[in-house]
Amino acid sequence: MHITKFLLKNYRAITSEVSVSLEKQSLIPIIGVNECGKTTILNAIFAFDFNNDSLNDKGKHLQDTKNLYKTQAAAPLISAEIEIDQDEIDNFIKETNKEFEKNILEKREATQQPAGASENHENQIFKPKKKKIEELPRRIIVSRNLTTKTYNLRDFSFGNDQYDHLFCTKIINYLPYILYFDDFRDSIEEKVEIIKDENGDYYGWLEIVETLFKKTAKNFSVFNLKDLEVRERKSVLAQVKNNLNKTLTNEWKNFKLEEKDSLTISIDYVEENDSENRQREYLKFEIIETDIDGNERYFFIRDRSKGFYWFFNFVMKLEFNPKENPNSKYNTIYLLDEPGSYLHASAQEKLCKKLVSLSEFNKVIYCTHSHYLLNPEVIPLGSIRIADKNQDKSIGLRSYFDYEKNSSNLRLAFQPLYDALQFRPFPLDVSHDLIVLVEGITDFFVFEMFNKNKKRAFMPCVGANSIKHFISILLAWKKKFYVFWDNDEEGRRVFQECEEFFGNEFSKRYFFLYSLPLKNSNKVELEQLFYGTDIKMLKERLNLDPNTALKKVIAQLYYSREKNKIIAELSDITIGNIQHNLNKLE
Repeated sequence: MHITKFLLKNYRAITSEVSVSLEKQSLIPIIGVNECGKTTILNAIFAFDFNNDSLNDKGKHLQDTKNLYKTQAAAPLISAEIEIDQDEIDNFIKETNKEFEKNILEKREATQQPAGASENHENQIFKPKKKKIEELPRRIIVSRNLTTKTYNLRDFSFGNDQYDHLFCTKIINYLPYILYFDDFRDSIEEKVEIIKDENGDYYGWLEIVETLFKKTAKNFSVFNLKDLEVRERKSVLAQVKNNLNKTLTNEWKNFKLEEKDSLTISIDYVEENDSENRQREYLKFEIIETDIDGNERYFFIRDRSKGFYWFFNFVMKLEFNPKENPNSKYNTIYLLDEPGSYLHASAQEKLCKKLVSLSEFNKVIYCTHSHYLLNPEVIPLGSIRIADKNQDKSIGLRSYFDYEKNSSNLRLAFQPLYDALQFRPFPLDVSHDLIVLVEGITDFFVFEMFNKNKKRAFMPCVGANSIKHFISILLAWKKKFYVFWDNDEEGRRVFQECEEFFGNEFSKRYFFLYSLPLKNSNKVELEQLFYGTDIKMLKERLNLDPNTALKKVIAQLYYSREKNKIIAELSDITIGNIQHNLNKLE
């Protein structure tokens, strides 16, 4: 059982339904300018699981959820499409039947209703019919109404709203964790007060600490510390501390962002009187560092490196999450708001690779303004989503490719990414001996895959006309370069304009139109370098729809882990066509 996508509607500025698919992409960076809705999307997803209600600064994601741009906003609905099998359905039905009956009997007892008395609707024991259960699809959509805090099944009902809600909660309890990390607002409580509210509930870091105690030993509880004899309390804390440090050490091996050893954490129980002389209990967390003479030094966690601070917060929320889930190690959904924003550049580069590694067995959705976390050598362009606001201030989310189609006045094919980030430096490394300007990102992907000359780099532009701008820059920088245009009407027009401006001799040496070997054609575009059967093969090998545009096929191929194997299957015709044009650069 796993979530295939989230559907978000009427949550804050999300008016029309926004879909976040997890089926084909396990790593999804979301970019955009400030106040474009990136954090709103993460908060909406986090709000789906009721187990998270007390987390994120005591439920900040559940506050002010209505759309402030509309006077009569509908209830916020957060939905998830879930793939489920028949055995799982049967088990959830059994659990729901048992708890539903128990709830009804308790309600009868509370109202002192005789067993033989006529029942009102709320006190009737309901069980769905077998035929109705069989009608439940294997892909269900569970929706949560954030106004009523109730769940229901979209386009399906067992025939009882309370039963539907209870059935949905059973499913959610077995779904993977949804973890939320906010680098700007997340703080680690180094002194956690041991206290419950009037209803006996407790929240935030106290929940995490209590889970740490329970995972150390089932009979341990942070709430029992006060009543323990001093020596027994010290023994319990020592065992808990040992478990915590063992966990941190193991995780540091897999996830360290700095070339340092993992630090040791100290846990102490303290009692203090407040301003009204009332005694309060706390657990205090500190870092222990041992100097070269063997002396221990104690520091607040916040005083250590940002890398360790981020790591400690990350591990505590993952390993000691209050939600009990036997399947928590896989398919966890990580929501990260500006991850590593306080880390230095090299640590962010490591973090980028760690997020990719984390996404191999989990789902990772993160918002960022950092170009270090958007390295196209690591992050496929097709996985990037761009958040923006429409004219009516509603939040939208679209893929890199869709954003590219609807954007204008862009200088480079990478510009949607830089434009959304409001990041304006010259974006490509021009330290190579030879630069080859090409019309677009697809040209760049194709030639880079077949480029065996490491001193030569291809620079993607946006359309034939945009190349003129970079010819002037490269001339000023005294860089050796060549230019390729499509041999179509637009390409030939710009080719002639550049020929007139820079001169015939210059044009003969450095400007080229695509061509095919042994064939004269009035029109040769990049797409024509690929033989028809090869295009079909690529779509099949990459599991793409037959109608997928070639530029998307090429982008998928470029970032595929099977790239070299698939390229080896291309026909001699396609390879010959590409090599024919590369030979012009020799």
